[in-house]
Amino acid sequence: MDMKSNLKRDTGERALAVMGNARVYNEWLADLVRPFLKGHVLEVGAGVGNMSPFLYREGVDLTVCDVNENYLRKLKEVLKGKVRVARVDLAGGAKQLPLTKHDTVICFNVLEHVEDNNKALLNMKGWLKKGGRLLLLVPAHQWLYSKLDERLGHFRRYTKSDLERSLSEVGFRKMEVEYVNWVGALGWLVFVKLGRAEEMPMVGVRRFNHLGVLFRLLVGLEKLMRFPFGLSVWAVAIK
Repeated sequence: MDMKSNLKRDTGERALAVMGNARVYNEWLADLVRPFLKGHVLEVGAGVGNMSPFLYREGVDLTVCDVNENYLRKLKEVLKGKVRVARVDLAGGAKQLPLTKHDTVICFNVLEHVEDNNKALLNMKGWLKKGGRLLLLVPAHQWLYSKLDERLGHFRRYTKSDLERSLSEVGFRKMEVEYVNWVGALGWLVFVKLGRAEEMPMVGVRRFNHLGVLFRLLVGLEKLMRFPFGLSVWAVAIK
């Protein structure tokens, strides 16, 4: 593995460790997916399991997967045999999982790491049953692209139209696509883009945790009005 790959791996591992402490943010993400947690659920790119415990609940047959062997070992430690853990390369072939088709596939902050965007989407479509839902969260706006994005191995940040176009190209016909977390976009702009951060800033995560109630109130405005920007693009696409 070359030096650049090692840098991306190390930066990614440290970023996941920081985000593991982002209690308010992770709880907010859990609220987004909770209405879709039923039947067979697949989490793609689960990392070290920051979100996985929120997905495990009665009545859900959960499989979590990643391609990084270190992450897979950590997932097994965190989940303690309660769910299936599988090695899956989102950039690889579609036939990497058992024949079970899933009701929901969840892919949060992973698609931007895959150079062939449409191949990854086709793979996830193949793991869904007809009528199943793909839940996607990807970083928004190329004007927020930073040194940290580069160090994390992000090929791109997205607009709504970017993601809608890619989903349509691989055959998803029914979808909802929105910008979310306008508060986080401002934080990323200040702490990461303008601050020229090369690592995930723990200070920003701590401030969000301390202002948890205020964060929920502010981001809750997105239920009342549509913002033209956000830290992420959120999509629900139906096969």
